[in-house]
Amino acid sequence: MNDLESKIKNIANNVLSINQKIVNVSSNIGTGYVRIVLDSDKNISLRDTTKMTKLLKKSADFINLFPKGYRLEVTSPGLDSPLMFPFQFKKHIGRKINITLKNKFNNSNVEALIKNANESYLFLVINKENLKIRYESIIVAKLKILFN
Repeated sequence: MNDLESKIKNIANNVLSINQKIVNVSSNIGTGYVRIVLDSDKNISLRDTTKMTKLLKKSADFINLFPKGYRLEVTSPGLDSPLMFPFQFKKHIGRKINITLKNKFNNSNVEALIKNANESYLFLVINKENLKIRYESIIVAKLKILFN
């Protein structure tokens, strides 16, 4: 995250609702484009993203970062976005994920079932084996998208 994105995140953190977290911030000072991705232990709604957009557009600190204007997009993570925080895993207990772990399974992507999650550990079932994983061991984890 560059300096501008850190400033954007600090300003946006001041207008977050309870339990919301900024997952990602990207920006381009040249074009004035700003994208903020929000997530929460509950699903992020259109009302949530609209509320943050309105609050940021009223923020003098935010406006001062972009004297030539800006385009602001506030969104939630897509289905193909990686899971990065414990609350994201908790929200998806009982669902399948594709996960790559450091020093396990030859650093290959494997399918797992999220059995449980807390602030320190992720509990998975992989190939009928129960595993207790530290979050630091995760290279990447994404929800497995199933079509019926």
